[in-house]
Amino acid sequence: MSNRSLIYKELSSEQIESILKAAFDKQTVLKSFKRAKGGCFNTTYFVESVSPSRKLVLRVAPVRPELLLDYEVDMMKSEPVVYQMIADAGVPVSKTVKFDDSHTIIDRDYILIDYIDAISYSSPDFPREFYSQIEYEIGVYTRKIHDIKGKTFGWVAPDGSAKGNFKTWYEFVFSFINEFALKFAKYKLLDEEVIKQFVDFFVKNKKVFDIDCAPSLTHNDLWAPNILVSNASGEWHVAAVIDADRAMYADREYEFCLWGDDETLRNGYGIPLDMSEDGKLKRLGYALMLDAHNMYVSKVEYDDDAEYETQKENILNKLR
Repeated sequence: MSNRSLIYKELSSEQIESILKAAFDKQTVLKSFKRAKGGCFNTTYFVESVSPSRKLVLRVAPVRPELLLDYEVDMMKSEPVVYQMIADAGVPVSKTVKFDDSHTIIDRDYILIDYIDAISYSSPDFPREFYSQIEYEIGVYTRKIHDIKGKTFGWVAPDGSAKGNFKTWYEFVFSFINEFALKFAKYKLLDEEVIKQFVDFFVKNKKVFDIDCAPSLTHNDLWAPNILVSNASGEWHVAAVIDADRAMYADREYEFCLWGDDETLRNGYGIPLDMSEDGKLKRLGYALMLDAHNMYVSKVEYDDDAEYETQKENILNKLR
């Protein structure tokens, strides 16, 4: 957890116990809690309760919503339905115990999920000799997620549909790009000339984004820290896909701006990436969108100047 994050705020033990009582019973007692390491967005705790005896993960939405990107303000509301859709597709995921956006217990949205006895794929405790096995499984599960189709493009709504009713992928992409441009100008994250270059990249290359594809459910944050792995009888396997609050209906290749083109993962996925010049240019645009996202959150939300400069340089290099 970054001590400088402007949107991260811890809870008291009394607040956590109140959340548990609301979820279970007035007799429920907080046995222990521990703040999860890492993460600057949601405030996350490992929690144990008595009556009932449960191990849980508590994730609490950020403070200062005025600093967030538009979709981030209420994205936790969609997390339970995304988990259900993914679970129904045969992907191991977090199990929601309770989601509460009433703000009657605390003044923020929160979600309680069952604790999973596993470690993060990014943990140094994961034995690298099982890398290929995990990468293959990630490919298999990613394909299952992407096989879930929506009617339109956009961020997932609490009912499982897409927000915004974007009929084409390019409509959504350009809407998101425009939001970035406005916020970059508001917070002076890039020079006006560079902001224009950024927007012009997507205007000039419209044809590579204006594609005929079905809206595929994408996790949109599917990187090593959000994949849990566990050891069963000496073999390591994916135990769960977690933190699905950023899910969206998108071009399926948008997911790969985080993974790249790992051969083992691709074999598990079963569909090759579009390696045409247009396909490569499209994925360059996706990488540029990811850099834009990371630059904004690192500076405006997390107050991390070093990471902001890194992401800014990534954008400048891609636009050169």
